[in-house]
Amino acid sequence: MIGVQAIGAVGRLRVAGFTSAFGNGATGVALPIVLASSFSGWQVGAVLAALGLGMSYSFARGGVEADRAHRVRQMIFFDCVRAAATAGIAIATLVPTSSGWLLAAACSLANGISVGFYRPALSAYWTDILDQDTRRSGLASNALINRTGLAVGAATAGVLVAAQVSIWVLVVDAVTFVAGAAICVGLPEIEGRADKKIVYPGQLRIRRVKEFDLVANWKLIYATVATLPWLRSVISTSIVSSLFLAMCQVAAPLALVELYSPGQIGLIQSLPVLFLFAGNLVARFVDPPVPGAWLATGLVTKPLSYAAIGCHLPALIPSALACGSSFSDSVNGPRLANTIAEGFPSADRGKVFAAQQGSGSLLSPVGLISAGVLTTAVTPQVMLMLCAGVLAVLAIIPCMKSGFWHFRTSGAAQPANSFA
Repeated sequence: MIGVQAIGAVGRLRVAGFTSAFGNGATGVALPIVLASSFSGWQVGAVLAALGLGMSYSFARGGVEADRAHRVRQMIFFDCVRAAATAGIAIATLVPTSSGWLLAAACSLANGISVGFYRPALSAYWTDILDQDTRRSGLASNALINRTGLAVGAATAGVLVAAQVSIWVLVVDAVTFVAGAAICVGLPEIEGRADKKIVYPGQLRIRRVKEFDLVANWKLIYATVATLPWLRSVISTSIVSSLFLAMCQVAAPLALVELYSPGQIGLIQSLPVLFLFAGNLVARFVDPPVPGAWLATGLVTKPLSYAAIGCHLPALIPSALACGSSFSDSVNGPRLANTIAEGFPSADRGKVFAAQQGSGSLLSPVGLISAGVLTTAVTPQVMLMLCAGVLAVLAIIPCMKSGFWHFRTSGAAQPANSFA
């Protein structure tokens, strides 16, 4: 059973999670508006690309660092970096356009890098402090709390945007990062980790050049997940899929505006969010008996929703497919996280969570740039159809791997954790 320290850590982390999710939900709504009202179109694209570039690099490095560093301090440090970066973006919008976008891009890059270091450490730490018997339901509760925070944050941002004070949303988000870091101060660390390396502002330096080698970091991650070939297949196809999903994210809004009414666009865009929440609620009480089926459903229905938009099918069809993808992902998410905890020791979980969380954005910057070029040659509808076809094929590949349907962990190293 988990100790008293771990029980207290769970409550504090959930408060921090809700606070952070609130800020993220608010910024997700307000940031594009703040940027668009301050910078030109290509400058907005450069700022968002910098965010994606930072995430593309940092997940692999962040996962490796989470397995050799003090996880709690890593979370605190990069929460503080994210607070400073978010505040910097707000300040950048007040600087003349000729130079403000450069500051915003630099802060977005720092924000993206921080995300890749923070999330693997947090996910690995959660699996350390939750009791094995209640881990799956505990992870589902976390997801439900985070979705609630995102929804409340988005709703709050909508009010502030309507009041034409969008920039204050970024200030609030920066404050939530500071609050999250403060809540995490003093959380217990796993035994044997307290003397591990950790990056402090005064100690930030390149210890070994190869640590910043993206290819070397991913090779280390692939060697770690080699004990579960089906998971390695999921991660590999996710990396390739991130290229085509990014292209769809550019083409879909263009096609929606051209083909559907504002009311239909609202249905297609907003309804899946409700199903994310519903899926988390189901996962809190039900452990999916064939988890691979839920993962496969989410992987297939997402590209089908894009294809339905490209074909200009009735709005209910792409909306229903997107809802199916959101619901399946939410039901499956806690089970997959628990499988990683069961299949890998604590010393390896940071790398595995980094692969699971970061693979979906690794090639996104390339996809965004490619889509921008292709829009001059083909219509958004054609781009959606082509990308959806590739994504559907990629979704099938992991399904053919042994152990995929039941998330089998036989053969993987067994975890062994203890609190100091």
